[in-house]
Amino acid sequence: MSREIREYWQKVEFDDRLAPQERIFFEGFFLSCLRFRTDFRIGVGTGRMIRLLRRSGCESTFSAVDLYNRLEMEDVDFQEADTRSLPFGSDLFDLTYSLELLNIFPVISGC
Repeated sequence: MSREIREYWQKVEFDDRLAPQERIFFEGFFLSCLRFRTDFRIGVGTGRMIRLLRRSGCESTFSAVDLYNRLEMEDVDFQEADTRSLPFGSDLFDLTYSLELLNIFPVISGC
């Protein structure tokens, strides 16, 4: 399954504008960035959302995982990992979220 997921995301192109469905929750992400110091992204892709948050003034420390490294940023603690088996212990991050990821898993109970 990891190969299929990798092949799917390699074909997806993103730019640095918010999509209409992202505008709904971007303000909440930004306010969370102002409140919390550590932020963990699951399925980070190229880091587009982190760039958008940084441009808006977010100074959180970001950590992220994805199946392979497409991250176009150096100031993020990135680890290659499967979402279903994360390489972190509990209680390390103030905020954890995943965007457009769980919908690609046939069974989400392991995520």
